[in-house]
Amino acid sequence: MENILNIISAIPLFNGLPDDQLSAIRQIAVEKQYNKGQTIFSEEDETKGLFVVVDGRVKVYKVSSEGKEQILHIIEAGQSFGEVTVFTGQQMPANAQTLAKSRLLLFPRSAFVGLVTANPSLALNLLAIMSKKLRQFAVQII
Repeated sequence: MENILNIISAIPLFNGLPDDQLSAIRQIAVEKQYNKGQTIFSEEDETKGLFVVVDGRVKVYKVSSEGKEQILHIIEAGQSFGEVTVFTGQQMPANAQTLAKSRLLLFPRSAFVGLVTANPSLALNLLAIMSKKLRQFAVQII
C-alpha cells in the first residue's frame, strides 16, 4: 500500500497540518477492505468514525418510506465522509455502501476525539482548515 501518511496529508480535512500532527493521525488510522456492494454502515448505526476512500467508490444514501433509494453523495478516492458524526457523536444519518471493491481508512471516533482533545493545537488547526474550506465553498455558491 502506498504511504498512508501521504494519503492522509492529501485529505482536505488534514491538508496543511504539521508533520507531527499528521503522524499522530496516522497512528490511529485503520485500513479496511470492502468488496463491491458491501455495507459500511446503516442509518442509525452508532458512529464508527471518520472514513477516507483510498481506492474505490462509496455511495451515501437514504431509503424513502416507499423504499426508493436516494443517493446523497458519491465518495471517490481521496475524499472523506462521516466527519459530522465524529464530532457530534450522533447516529449515522444515512447508509454507506461500496460501488466497487474499495480500500478505506477508518479513524475510529474515540481515538480521533481523544487525539483532538489531547492536542488543542490539532483542534485549532482542524478548525482553521474547516473554516477555510467553508469560506471557499461559500464563495463558489455566491
